[in-house]
Amino acid sequence: MLRHKSLGKESGFFADAKKALGKKAFCCCKKKPSAKGLGKRNFPFFCQCFSLSFFASLFFKKAFFASLLLKAVAKLFFANVFRYRFSQAFWKKAFARKAKTAWFKCLFRKVSIGRGAMVSISYFGHSFFKVGFPGRNVLIDPYVSSSNDDPAFKRLEACAAKQQDLKGIDLILVTHEHFDHFDKSLIEKIVERDGSCVVASESVLQELNASKRLLHPIKMYETLNLRGVDIRAMPAHHPQSFYPLGFLITQNGKSVFHSGDTDLMDDFGQICPDVALLPIGGSETMDCVDAIRAVKTMKPRYAIPMHYNTFKMIEQDPKEFKQKIEKSILKTKPIILKPGQSFSFK
Repeated sequence: MLRHKSLGKESGFFADAKKALGKKAFCCCKKKPSAKGLGKRNFPFFCQCFSLSFFASLFFKKAFFASLLLKAVAKLFFANVFRYRFSQAFWKKAFARKAKTAWFKCLFRKVSIGRGAMVSISYFGHSFFKVGFPGRNVLIDPYVSSSNDDPAFKRLEACAAKQQDLKGIDLILVTHEHFDHFDKSLIEKIVERDGSCVVASESVLQELNASKRLLHPIKMYETLNLRGVDIRAMPAHHPQSFYPLGFLITQNGKSVFHSGDTDLMDDFGQICPDVALLPIGGSETMDCVDAIRAVKTMKPRYAIPMHYNTFKMIEQDPKEFKQKIEKSILKTKPIILKPGQSFSFK
């Protein structure tokens, strides 16, 4: 006699059903799921049980019996199906099959570019850098000129940027209006050739003779997303400038902070970049000691000194910066780049 009890236990209902359908059918879900078993065993078993329950309902004219049998069949069949569908064996086979198609390769190529590609930083002297994100090149504070009427600003180290280094530029960032950070003629030439976007304060952009659609003014704490790159303007303390800024540049979770000309600030505590580019010259900016304090505040993965040895007034030894960080408890790795050298990180 059939008894209606919990379907999870082997009640009188299951005992009688096993006799009617066979012991193997009801034990199939206990075996390790496989694609072969799923195709050859489960689907025919489901069809047989569905047919049996249908004819049983016609013969006995009792929907109660049919509903119980269907519940048992559904529980056993779908438990096995879903257990296989969410198993590692299923997904390994599925991914091995899809990996041969062109669209799958293209999709995962793009994902790998965004996640694991290298970010390069090229140093051309003073505060002039090129940051190479995957598919995007960003220039910061371009300055190539060597001529100046003031002997105090006679350039000791020439700019190391070559023509090929300045091609294919997507974005140009200018921290402030001083001549050693804002090479107007070079920027206008690159914008006209490459259609580069220029990001700076309104007062700097007004000096450029370029298409307005390519000029993007920014204020402190504002964030712009241009060509897939996030640019956040940070404050800088440089009283000699009208509106000084620093830039936190981010793409795909990789971030580079260029502080511009600045003294030590409390706002550095809001920043935790992968790479920090910091001045160490000491004349109207941070010196080595303050730059190290900034590193302790931000705790970046890498720290690169800048704005030194271009003029006599800012002569410094970058080895002091490196040695003091290495002797500290900081996990930050100091990187000393000579003009023309590059550094890459993941």
